[in-house]
Amino acid sequence: MKNNQDISALVGKVDIRKLEHYAQNDPDAYGYSGALCRANQGIMEFVEMFKAPIKVLHPLLTATQEGNYNGTEGISALPFNGIILAHSNESEWVTFRNNKNNEAFLDRVYIVKVPYCLRISEEIRIYEKLLNNSELTHAPCAPGTLETLARFSILSRLKEPENSSIYSKMRVYDGESLKDTDPKAKSYQEYRDYAGVDEGMNGLSTRFAFKILSRYLTSTTSRWPLTGASVLCAGAAD
Repeated sequence: MKNNQDISALVGKVDIRKLEHYAQNDPDAYGYSGALCRANQGIMEFVEMFKAPIKVLHPLLTATQEGNYNGTEGISALPFNGIILAHSNESEWVTFRNNKNNEAFLDRVYIVKVPYCLRISEEIRIYEKLLNNSELTHAPCAPGTLETLARFSILSRLKEPENSSIYSKMRVYDGESLKDTDPKAKSYQEYRDYAGVDEGMNGLSTRFAFKILSRYLTSTTSRWPLTGASVLCAGAAD
């Protein structure tokens, strides 16, 4: 479900076409098109939940606590047995959490932090997918450009390790073994334990990195392909 100012997007509303045959408060005249109606015994995705007005979110209180919610008409409560999956930026969640008027919702929310990608190879695959699904798929791009941008982005997301190189840490995260080349390199688990659970929650976003790619690929002719150096200059400038 997308962010909507209308509560009917959650709970449905009367189907005007059926009013010719049924009364407005007749269950047969109701349109069960709301997100909670369709997601019963399933999963409901709520896009940018914490941007929605608090009144729009009220049906979620009883839906999650009591397993039912009220529609927009005078019909009996509608059942809900499912999972509500909401996502938002961290800043929006912090604003929502700090508002005392939202205390009723806080006990019903279980936070799952989703950090940025921390593997070079996976970050490159994300760029490739974004490029292949855009008009830039045939734009000139020098070898190693995506890898350079991926390294640059991931280094901004990693927490500085203790008694070790952050560059070595990045390579270990990507699955490399550095026992023979860097005696100070630690295991993947040691790096993760020291970094804590918030690693990857800050740094350059994949959206920002793709914006850099798009800007230079659209402004570069086939004679001058995008290179790793130009990507780094663009990232530093922004």
